[in-house]
Amino acid sequence: MDDRVWYFTAFEEPSDQAAAGPVIITEGAPGTAIDLYRLVAIRQSPLAEMGVAFVDIGAVKAICKIAEGGIAGIDDLAAAEIALQALLLHDRVYIAAPSARVAASGGLEYYLPSYQGERTPLWREIFALADPQDWQIAARKFDLSEHRGDVRPILDERSRELYNFPVAQEVAALISDLGVSYYSTNAKISSPRRADGFQKHFYHRMRISWDKAISGIPPLVCSFSPPPLISLVWDRMNNRQDLVSVLSELRDETAGARRELQEFNSIVTSSISQPEVERRIKRLTEAFDAVIPESRLSPAERNKRLLVSIFRVARPLLKLIPAIQFGKGMPVEEILSHAEGVETAILEKNAIANRTVTSKTFSGLMKHESVQSLAQLHLTPMELKAVEASMHS
Repeated sequence: MDDRVWYFTAFEEPSDQAAAGPVIITEGAPGTAIDLYRLVAIRQSPLAEMGVAFVDIGAVKAICKIAEGGIAGIDDLAAAEIALQALLLHDRVYIAAPSARVAASGGLEYYLPSYQGERTPLWREIFALADPQDWQIAARKFDLSEHRGDVRPILDERSRELYNFPVAQEVAALISDLGVSYYSTNAKISSPRRADGFQKHFYHRMRISWDKAISGIPPLVCSFSPPPLISLVWDRMNNRQDLVSVLSELRDETAGARRELQEFNSIVTSSISQPEVERRIKRLTEAFDAVIPESRLSPAERNKRLLVSIFRVARPLLKLIPAIQFGKGMPVEEILSHAEGVETAILEKNAIANRTVTSKTFSGLMKHESVQSLAQLHLTPMELKAVEASMHS
């Protein structure tokens, strides 16, 4: 854990007096643990300024299936999309999982992560792109110090508590208190939360436009439409083994968007009037809404728009020609001064999506092949059938 995160926990005997702390079991990433069950308060957290977001294990497993196969339904595609949101819109991605602190015999203590053994090794390659950490959030403590014999059946039974909805709510509340976004595959806690920020706002607006744009496509290959970021990744991939290299390229190409979205978060808390906050957010939202429509323009439509822009800017200059022709005294230098801003004006009027680095970047990225052809290319026939079946179950 970043040592600038200060939090306070209730004192606990006798383990707090032990010479060595509890063992943290990780699977190839830097790890930390926090005793949520005795957390009192969080004093400060730099995670928001560091560009951190959290994902759950469901998202981690699902994004690996994009490369390794085994997609079993539409929920897997939705969960992989959630992982891609975090990976492309945030600089750092941490993995959050409910855990339990276990007191075993002989004074040994360790953290039991709920996800133990559920991730394939590929997750390390994918999330290494985003400086990951494993956060084992101990929502419960299991005291087995007096138990003799095999404790595995007891742990298996007690661990079911970690998958309960109240525990998921506690984990989500903690992440909100840390001031960062949580990308959870649990539909019951995926509603907007404090600290979600402009990253989620941008994706939400783009997703509305995306769903509207593809809603009229006849289901010739499949009756489902892949979500936007999966479609983007599939368009870049020649085969499933390309996933890590494609994500690395896309992280590089979206670095400016991540910086900008992070800066936008300060708008809401800056010392400006509420009407000004609303005006700025309205302009940004308009740019986000324009991403998908902009990506759908044909070269002919872009050329037409450019010509219209040129005409609008040049029209005032054309009115000056009679003044020169009939000798009404307009110096050439003054005419040129009117023309100096022509190129800039054209660029400003060129597209609403050009208002922000984020919208301009993604409007360029979202120009890709037919989404149904991409699904047919990157999913096996069995996976296509599984997704189709899940849509109608």
